[in-house]
Amino acid sequence: MDAKTRNSLIVFLALTFATSSIFYSWSFSGAPLNRVVPFLMWTPGLCALITQLLFHRTLAGLGWRLGPWRYLLGAALLPIGYGLAVYVPVWLLGIGQFDRSVIGKALPVLPFALAENLVFALGEEIGWRGFLAPTFYRVRGFAWAGVGTGIIWGLWHVPLVVAGGYDAGTPFWYGVSCFLISATAMSVSLAWLRLRSGSLWTATIYHGVHNLAIQGIFDRSTIDTGWTEWLTTEFGIGLVIATVAIGAYFWNRRRELA
Repeated sequence: MDAKTRNSLIVFLALTFATSSIFYSWSFSGAPLNRVVPFLMWTPGLCALITQLLFHRTLAGLGWRLGPWRYLLGAALLPIGYGLAVYVPVWLLGIGQFDRSVIGKALPVLPFALAENLVFALGEEIGWRGFLAPTFYRVRGFAWAGVGTGIIWGLWHVPLVVAGGYDAGTPFWYGVSCFLISATAMSVSLAWLRLRSGSLWTATIYHGVHNLAIQGIFDRSTIDTGWTEWLTTEFGIGLVIATVAIGAYFWNRRRELA
């Protein structure tokens, strides 16, 4: 790894976690997550833009082009697919009850909710998959681009769990373990789509649709019956199994990136 690349990685990560600490502190002080998270989600993106300008004097290279439609469509469908794979069995087996009224309430505001989630996801993805994953890939290969970025991405969320509010109510060790595994597995899929398509928008769409589908629709449509939270949400074992399976699929296709 040359000095310029190494220094750019150090600057990006230092800026991101230093700036994020402002919003972590805000959360620790008792601020509600719906105020903190929109600002926090844009810190990786803004820090990536600053780093890119400092070291390359251009914002090109972050993956701004749209890319092939098949990858964009796949990015949109994957979170819906694994969400259904997790939640439908939970509903059918009675592990959690399906609240159909949520769907009726969600449909009229779905376009606005999708746009909002994509804007916030873009803030993260400019940093994680626009800058960090491709940089790791160039100097360390796909393992660092997918798994390395995923571990950093997952750990970046942990202070919100510590502060309270960003969890499902399961024990801390269980929820954080499930979240970190899922985030790392998702990162493998996100990195593959980003690198294969050359487009930052694949990761943005995947991330935005995931947040809307899992947090906004599936979680809200599921009534806890006692053990539900251990299987569902971003802190349950169901999403771990689904995302690891998809991540393994893309890991096995990593040679297509060469």
